[in-house]
Amino acid sequence: MPWKVTFAPHQSREERRPVLIPAQIRCGGDEWTDARILNLSSEGMMIRTLDFLPLGSELELRWAGRAAHAVVMWAHGTCAGLKLTMADPKSATAPADTVQAPAPRRHVRFG
Repeated sequence: MPWKVTFAPHQSREERRPVLIPAQIRCGGDEWTDARILNLSSEGMMIRTLDFLPLGSELELRWAGRAAHAVVMWAHGTCAGLKLTMADPKSATAPADTVQAPAPRRHVRFG
């Protein structure tokens, strides 16, 4: 009997907004450490840290007067994809709704 292979329907990825935002993260009761948010969506973000973050790690984040909790969904070197699990109620709405993408770079020709 031949094998039958089925694939789940392709789900399009939610739009990511490229940003470069200083942030701080903390895993468990550890000290806060510096990070950079590289892109945002309404449910998560990609960050760059000083150290590797293990999959499944639960983090606290602070950036631009906002705070949230997140879980590490993937990691490659010092970059990690986070899924937001809970936003601080004192913070603004979802991060992608509150941060503007950087303006496109303009190339200036001299001479």
